[in-house]
Amino acid sequence: VILFFLPNTLNKEQARSASSNPFAPVLIMLKPRILPNALVQGIGFSAMFLCVGAIPLTFPIYYEGISTIAIGLSLVPFAVGSALGAICGGISTNLIKKKLGVSGTLVSSLFWNFLCLPAFIGWGYTLDYNVWLAIFFTAAIGFLRNATTPPMLMFCMEEVPNQSSAVNGGLLAVQFIFGSIVLSLFPSLVADYGYSWGMLMVGLSVLEFLCFIPIVWMTYTTYKKYPVNAPETDPLLVSDTYSTNKLSGLQREYRDSSIGYISDSTEFLR
Repeated sequence: VILFFLPNTLNKEQARSASSNPFAPVLIMLKPRILPNALVQGIGFSAMFLCVGAIPLTFPIYYEGISTIAIGLSLVPFAVGSALGAICGGISTNLIKKKLGVSGTLVSSLFWNFLCLPAFIGWGYTLDYNVWLAIFFTAAIGFLRNATTPPMLMFCMEEVPNQSSAVNGGLLAVQFIFGSIVLSLFPSLVADYGYSWGMLMVGLSVLEFLCFIPIVWMTYTTYKKYPVNAPETDPLLVSDTYSTNKLSGLQREYRDSSIGYISDSTEFLR
């Protein structure tokens, strides 16, 4: 059905001038205000991937007699939590932005990312203790981790207007690269070298916490530069499309709905 809409929605003029540089996502991720956010996303999602990937590996060992069907069903709360987290992350971002202005997106991102840390550590130390606690923390991680996506993705897209697809692709690449590294190393560290899941999750949490430091500073400087109810100093660029990517470089307005903003992830649709 979407294919039938393409002829009517394609902005041909913008599509002809759009950059096709395959290294654009890499260059965007290296920008000073993007890199800390990309690292937080990479480390956080690698921990989430580890939690999901470890369940079918560890449940038959820690809980003898558990069936493969029960192992599969144990991931249903994670799926539900992930869906609800993405919705709540978008709603909370909108509410915080109304109170704090432009810096509200970073505040929302920090809020959800901080909550992920105790969930990671709790999962690591309860995985082999109680099956219901392990399932609970896995669902909590799905909820909290996916709640970080709307504010993080919105902030990065606003930092690099007209490059929403490259930003989205760069963040996904960082998540999957970090995830592949963690998934390839951590299970063997537990099985062959005597590390515990709790120790490893504490290590990932510390790394993610260190990446918060520049984001906290960016939040403060952004709030000082764009205080709440600050007058508009540079009007929006004139555009004949529904895309909100063409915004002024001095002070950009956010779309009313962060979920709707993220759904507009291609800069050539109108």
